[in-house]
Amino acid sequence: MSSPAGTSNIESSLASISLQPINFQEIRDFLGPHTDLQVLRHFTTHPLPNAPPGLERAVGIAPDFEWHSQNPNNIIPQLEGKITQVGYTVFPMCALRECKKPADFPALLKKASIAHIRVQDNCHLRSKARIFVNTECNSLYAPTRFIEEEEVKTIFKDLLDNQLLEDGSKAPVIIIGHGWEHDELQIKNQWKMKLSKLDSVVYKVFSLAKLAAQAGIIPFPDRHLGQTYPKFDSLLAGFQIDMTGMWRHNGANDAVYQMTLAFAIVHFPMLYPNTPAGRFPTDSSIAGRNIKDLWLELATNKGSMPKLAEGVDEFCYRCDAIDDHCADKCPMQENIICELCSNALGKKNADYRKRARGHQAKRCTLFYNHHVRKFPQWLMDLNISLENLRKLSQGMAVKDLELIGFVFYTAILQGGPMGNDDIVTLEADEETRRAREEALYSDGEPTLVDDLEAEDVD
Repeated sequence: MSSPAGTSNIESSLASISLQPINFQEIRDFLGPHTDLQVLRHFTTHPLPNAPPGLERAVGIAPDFEWHSQNPNNIIPQLEGKITQVGYTVFPMCALRECKKPADFPALLKKASIAHIRVQDNCHLRSKARIFVNTECNSLYAPTRFIEEEEVKTIFKDLLDNQLLEDGSKAPVIIIGHGWEHDELQIKNQWKMKLSKLDSVVYKVFSLAKLAAQAGIIPFPDRHLGQTYPKFDSLLAGFQIDMTGMWRHNGANDAVYQMTLAFAIVHFPMLYPNTPAGRFPTDSSIAGRNIKDLWLELATNKGSMPKLAEGVDEFCYRCDAIDDHCADKCPMQENIICELCSNALGKKNADYRKRARGHQAKRCTLFYNHHVRKFPQWLMDLNISLENLRKLSQGMAVKDLELIGFVFYTAILQGGPMGNDDIVTLEADEETRRAREEALYSDGEPTLVDDLEAEDVD
């Protein structure tokens, strides 16, 4: 397992800080009563009095998760919410203090290490909505790595809970996100991972809009009037950033945009000193350069950005080729036929049979909408779940006896494992059957074996 992206940068930035044992709970308790803005500005010009020394060694992480969302009128529960991308930036929190004037801001952005992961298991789940099309293929700031989901879980857990400093100790971590409560819920639901269990995470910023309100840039919403915080795109628009060609909804790109806005809000008085309270700046350029230009410059560092050791650079979800071609340019596409769609019976499935080419059965998303024949009543009486009935239908379509057996095995175990009483009953039934057969042939009638031997002789 490689070190989480950004560790080497952090080690060098924190090398001058006195090394002392870090008490994460002490830091959590200390930061708890403070606002997001107070916590982040501790690392600029407003240090918090009596802060635990270990706080100075904190690492900031701006993560962004993307997951599969579907047409509300045709949601497939088995696919909804599957995590498809993970992006993040990693930076030493003390680097914020090094930004003393607007001209230092570009260097602050370059302090971050950036990573982009596509979850290999789910990379075929690509949205057709206009704003999402091909975003996963256009990471501007970091090389993309295709990594299997179980390994992605480990990488992300280590990212938050295993940021190692030069002395081998773990650094406290501050998460800076926007709408982070939604990302965290997906992590919990999809990965069964509770971030509250990670000792190193000492603070979380859930909303950049709330941070902007605390900085006096926008008003706090009046909940009694049904007001809410503005969305991320509204914050970008407030800073007059032209997002054309910037590929929002790519995990790594959005992580960079979140980090940049967080830095801009924290340093707002220094960057935009003459801005009236409650307003965005009329000119959001920094040291004479607009924010988009700073991002385009940052993008030129993509080739030198360290990439994760795990995973592969390219993966084709159509033919499973590795580091050869992307799915959109798969030379085998016309030769790949989904057994589930091609074997879907009946007139109602004619359209799915036509669409069988170009994807594998194991990644088929059309199957969930196939029209399947009615199961016999004896099967329905087993109270098999809808999910397992679909698996049974899938197994029948491709003659997957292992999958069919799994469904029935699960159904049999619904009543719990067989106990000794069940076994004794079965043994008694078997003894009864044997006694009945012995009585049946006691008059000298030939056995089944005798019948077969007689047939062979003839």
